[in-house]
Amino acid sequence: MKKFSRSGFRFFSAVAIALSLAACAAPAPQKLPDPIAFTNVSLRKTEPLFENRERRKPALSLDISMEVSEHAFAPAPAQAPDFSWLDSLIVSRALGKDFSEMPPVAALGKFAAAEVASYKNEWRPLFAELGETASADNFITIRARKNSFLGNDVLVYEISRSEYLGGAHGISTKFFLTVDLTERKQLTLKDVFKPDYAFALTELLVEKAMEKEAVQTREELFVAYRPVPTENFALASDGIIFHYNPYDIAAYSQGPISLKISYEKLRPLLRENVAGKIAAQTAR
Repeated sequence: MKKFSRSGFRFFSAVAIALSLAACAAPAPQKLPDPIAFTNVSLRKTEPLFENRERRKPALSLDISMEVSEHAFAPAPAQAPDFSWLDSLIVSRALGKDFSEMPPVAALGKFAAAEVASYKNEWRPLFAELGETASADNFITIRARKNSFLGNDVLVYEISRSEYLGGAHGISTKFFLTVDLTERKQLTLKDVFKPDYAFALTELLVEKAMEKEAVQTREELFVAYRPVPTENFALASDGIIFHYNPYDIAAYSQGPISLKISYEKLRPLLRENVAGKIAAQTAR
């Protein structure tokens, strides 16, 4: 067996040390800063149905929290981008179109006042008629927050709402806003997919639902629900999430349904500009 000389050993040792030092010196990958900085606005309020009573119940409880752009409270610096259009979109989807033109804090106050007025107008006569048997304790909880970014171009924003406003049960919903920050608009299915996408996308959704529910035939799946393309979608890092709230495509007892289709399967259906953005991000 051939033996290394001392000089050869020193040479390989030096190379190994140099490579080790180079690896240590290489900078670690850095997370890119988010293209938008958000701040939180919130409101918590409990309003009794009747004033001047010893009992504070029944009552309406409001618990609302929204993430809006950091410049929602003051004018943005001269060089900073203006995201007031995004705040309007968030407020419109979280609280309603009637409040979309107001600053977020003012919108929260007006929304709360409107809900309290509606609660009292509806429940005071009902409570007077039914007395203590009326289920008059109502609540609305809203959480509106950033979900994720896809590069610097696309924001996925999530709005969750739970409420009980009378009836047999409360309800919880979740909505996504998928926003093109360059074009300043919420993306729709027509923005993401090529024309005539509906049939092929429906087939992929049915296939995914069958896998999720562990059924062998469409007939078995359709007994429970029949998925169709929905505008309630989110662009994730590895696919598109289609979310269905109770009653969208199934009975309340089925609960919420989320189906994620991979970009690999969706690629033939995507518009070229969208496919390019996704490819650029998933390659990182």
